[in-house]
Amino acid sequence: MSESKFLGALYTAIAKRTPSESPAGEGEVTVSFHVNAQGRIDKVTIGKTTSPALAEAVKNILSSVEAPPPPGGSMDVGQTFKFRGAQN
Repeated sequence: MSESKFLGALYTAIAKRTPSESPAGEGEVTVSFHVNAQGRIDKVTIGKTTSPALAEAVKNILSSVEAPPPPGGSMDVGQTFKFRGAQN
């Protein structure tokens, strides 16, 4: 699998687990993470966040992601998550 196809599959898997609205409120989390040879995310580093609750939500999202094995055995990836506050 090419790197671009892998990243497409990875971001699709992440998007499926990411709610557009967050009960923790509106905000943004920038994160870097490592995808191991089995396609599991095993190291998460929060770079910047507007809320500790959103940072925790992103860690939970990433811990549940299952992706195909990355090309080359493993890969470091970065992403910014943007959340809207929950509408009542």
